[in-house]
Amino acid sequence: MGAIRGFTKPQPLPYRAIQEWCDRNRLNGENREFVVECVSILDRTYISLRNDQIKQDLETAFRK
Repeated sequence: MGAIRGFTKPQPLPYRAIQEWCDRNRLNGENREFVVECVSILDRTYISLRNDQIKQDLETAFRK
């Protein structure tokens, strides 16, 4: 038997977590919308890059 390898996939930050962060930092209106949009863009970018890395890792792992 070979080694068992686990690959986790990243998930976007929960919307509620972003809202709570904005509440704690007293961000409202346009500032809040800006933060939510920035975090969403960063999440999508990170998840896309990480999924590409995971795909490469899986291809390498199953070639052995």
